Amino acid sequence: MTTSQHDFAARARGAIEIVCAGDLSQMEEFFSPDFVDHVNDMTFHGYDGGRESVAFYLKIFKHLRMSVEEQVAEGDRVASRWVMSGVYRGRTVTLRGITISRFDTDGRTLEDHGHTDSIALIRQLGVLRSIGAGFQTMAGGELDSVTHLISDGRHAALKRMEKEAVEEHASGLTGVMS
Repeated sequence: MTTSQHDFAARARGAIEIVCAGDLSQMEEFFSPDFVDHVNDMTFHGYDGGRESVAFYLKIFKHLRMSVEEQVAEGDRVASRWVMSGVYRGRTVTLRGITISRFDTDGRTLEDHGHTDSIALIRQLGVLRSIGAGFQTMAGGELDSVTHLISDGRHAALKRMEKEAVEEHASGLTGVMS
């Protein structure tokens, strides 16, 4: 039995809203055993690969939900614009993405090409804040203080050496730069 474009869109929606949201028991219902999942720069193969792809988000987020916002179908392909939401460390996080799915004649997904806004996700998880705070600390905080401390220490050592040279009636200092 072949499936119409309308059915492909419904199948893509089900795959995203059911399986990709965490109900991995439905994997075989929506995906071909030859399934290939391209997510950003990663590739997963078969049912195990599909489970691994979804498990990544299940490990990070509690209360994971996915919903399709818009779809366009043509032939055996469906483009789905979706939004994922979940809770990370008590904060609700959302991730938006687009997946282009290709189907076999039985209506199961053969291949997905998915792209997400990874920078927005990293920002929401607080990773950029942590990196930014580290750079700010190094550039404007601790690093600046350490640089002044080293400079002050060098000047104090030079002054001590000058004082000792005068006390010893030395004619000068060598190998010292300020």
